[in-house]
Amino acid sequence: LSFDEAAFCEPAACAIHCLDRIQPQPGDDIIIFGAGPAGIILTQILKCNGAGNIIVCAPSRDKLDIIENMNIAKTVLFHKNDYLRHETVIKSRFPKGFDIIIEATGSSQVAGHCFSYAKRGSKIVFYGVCDKAGEIKINPYQIFIDEIKIIGSFAQTHCFDRAIQYLESGTVKVNNLITHTFNLDEYGKAIDAVADGRCLKAIIHP
Repeated sequence: LSFDEAAFCEPAACAIHCLDRIQPQPGDDIIIFGAGPAGIILTQILKCNGAGNIIVCAPSRDKLDIIENMNIAKTVLFHKNDYLRHETVIKSRFPKGFDIIIEATGSSQVAGHCFSYAKRGSKIVFYGVCDKAGEIKINPYQIFIDEIKIIGSFAQTHCFDRAIQYLESGTVKVNNLITHTFNLDEYGKAIDAVADGRCLKAIIHP
């Protein structure tokens, strides 16, 4: 592995742990909210493990373009101030809902929105890191009658070896996720670039 590729071992390991937690079935239709590095890596891993249709929904057209260029999923632009716009588009394509719904943004508001796409037997996965004090409204009857499973996926458990295999084999591609590189003495600039949303993944070279 190159230095840059090795920097993705941890997020790849987290994605593999999520795969283990979800245990998707071949052909499952999946929607992922969030197109950061973690979401894109998870999309690739789900795709190569037999997922059916995958939709990635995010507010950044640039990030969605990366996904489309990789040909790993279909994309829908997420409208932060008008959920009905993207919800209408998604439900016109998948009126019955999804087998797996993944929240990978870390937004409690988006986490609550995930229930809108559930169907009987769906799995709703909280993969993004939401605020510790965040709260969402849920309908217990929906969970009961549709037998919905709610799954949390935190960090990784003994998945680094598999992560390295995915990266070394090229099954998971990460070089196109690096949008900014910095020298060690430019650490502050790297933090600023990440904080203001200008980059997808920043790499600091020693």
